[in-house]
Amino acid sequence: MNLTEHVNCRCNPYDSLGLKETLDSMKQDIFLLIATPERILKNGDVTIVFWEDGTKTIVKPEPGTTLDDYTAFTAALAKRLFGSNSKLKKVIRTHTEYQAHKGKKKDV
Repeated sequence: MNLTEHVNCRCNPYDSLGLKETLDSMKQDIFLLIATPERILKNGDVTIVFWEDGTKTIVKPEPGTTLDDYTAFTAALAKRLFGSNSKLKKVIRTHTEYQAHKGKKKDV
């Protein structure tokens, strides 16, 4: 297939080449490689996630709080993906938008 045939049409020529499926498959493989823990260790209120590539991520709750297993793992995964808590917090801070409440108020 010649991609120049699709210059003025609205179709996506890459779909017909199977690239989307290939990229989706690669994305899934990369995600599983990055996000699959080898084991998760709880030591008091500290959670340590050991990853399959031999690295580990340590997550501690803020003073006065506790982390359930789900929250601790998702925090460790986010920290792993972004590299540090400070980078993660910066992404959250710069990308969060607050929407004004719309709609009817419920009578209580």
